[in-house]
Amino acid sequence: RTYSMDTLPQEFPCYGNGDFRSTAFAVENADGSMSCDLRYKSHVILDGKYNLEGLPAVYANEEEAQTLEILMEDPVTGVKVVLLYGVLPAQDIITRSVSVKNESSGKIYLNKIESASLDFLYGDYELLTFYGRHAMERNVQRVPVVHGTQKIGSVRGTSSHQYNPMMILAEKETTEDKGNCYAMSFVYSGCFQGEVLKDQLNQTRMMLGLQEEAFRYPLETGEMFQAPEVILSYSNKGLSALSQQYHHCIMNHI
Repeated sequence: RTYSMDTLPQEFPCYGNGDFRSTAFAVENADGSMSCDLRYKSHVILDGKYNLEGLPAVYANEEEAQTLEILMEDPVTGVKVVLLYGVLPAQDIITRSVSVKNESSGKIYLNKIESASLDFLYGDYELLTFYGRHAMERNVQRVPVVHGTQKIGSVRGTSSHQYNPMMILAEKETTEDKGNCYAMSFVYSGCFQGEVLKDQLNQTRMMLGLQEEAFRYPLETGEMFQAPEVILSYSNKGLSALSQQYHHCIMNHI
């Protein structure tokens, strides 16, 4: 392993900086270029849970949660991104959202934005997704994670009953009562997509957010875009405990 953006784990992988895997963020700059190289600028930790204006989201008071905001900037174009994390320790929940502000000299276009991305350096996983149709929703499909990209989503204008906007990565021996499993659930009822891919070094990337097909969001100088929220959770006691963590969060904090 050498220092390569194509092999390193990343918190918010961007298109056009040397990572040739599926990325969470793609932007067309004012000069027509498609590259983005976000760098850490600063961070702040706040008591309570951040709010998303005009969007559904987890809520929690100052005693129940904390917020981490990480500011990133492309030093060439001036595009700024804030990664938002809401941490609810008692619920075993971390929420994740992303806001983008155009501080470049001209109009830019967002071509892809996923609200959450996780890179796993090791592990042999299976992917659980939930498919269906009218009056037969949320059937469980469990398949091995293979080399290449596995994708679910909706272009119907709603999340729909064809695919539920949630994914679980589980170690192969995971059952209802034992084993490690990681989940993402999108708090949004519109078009969405989820991706899981295994790279050439057997690393696994998991992403969930807005559907990129036909998505091209313009931002004039000074304008901001707020992505919807993803709820993340982990269990080392199997799928049943993972489900209960989501149940408690949704019943009490949505």
